[in-house]
Amino acid sequence: MMNVDDQYCLELLHRTIVQQDAHARQLIQRYFSELLYQWLHCHPKKEMICQLNSEEHYITEALERFWQVFSSHQLEASNSLVCALRYLRISLNSTIMDMLRTCLRSQRIPVTEIKDATRSRAASNDSPCTCWEVIEHMLPNMRTRRLAYLLFYCGLTPKAIVSTYPQEFSDIQEIYRLWLTIAKHLSQVAIDVDKPAQDADTELYAPPAP
Repeated sequence: MMNVDDQYCLELLHRTIVQQDAHARQLIQRYFSELLYQWLHCHPKKEMICQLNSEEHYITEALERFWQVFSSHQLEASNSLVCALRYLRISLNSTIMDMLRTCLRSQRIPVTEIKDATRSRAASNDSPCTCWEVIEHMLPNMRTRRLAYLLFYCGLTPKAIVSTYPQEFSDIQEIYRLWLTIAKHLSQVAIDVDKPAQDADTELYAPPAP
């Protein structure tokens, strides 16, 4: 890790953003990259996250997002490295969350194929790890996993689940209650943007429509 102090980092940020100094950007980006790698390596879900994409992808994408959102206005308003690092953490969080969303959306299957897909998945235990399998391991029990599978992997709405699987889920209110449990566990992939402060906003999905 580069040995730099806060004031020097602020100077590099000012030169990068205000003066468009390419050398200053190279230096501060090197420092930020090392921080991002450190945050990823300390992440409690690192192995799961890195099954979806490489560390390099998360670092590169987080840095790109940071430079898009962190402007001279934020720099002048805060005049603090803490503010910049918070934006950096948010950029990494949004990269991780978007990877999960994209991966889950890409694996949705037509309703007419759901039962066949469920059977074939149960019969195949040695297929490559998918995004769904990563998410599955984050959930606490079989019922929440089953509901998450129908919601996210199959792309069903709560109303469609009650209609298609009434023996398993007959109460739409129960689906929404379980949804809160699922959302809480999925939000664990987020890094606390205020660390060591608490109460970061880590919502992964809005509740699905009925």
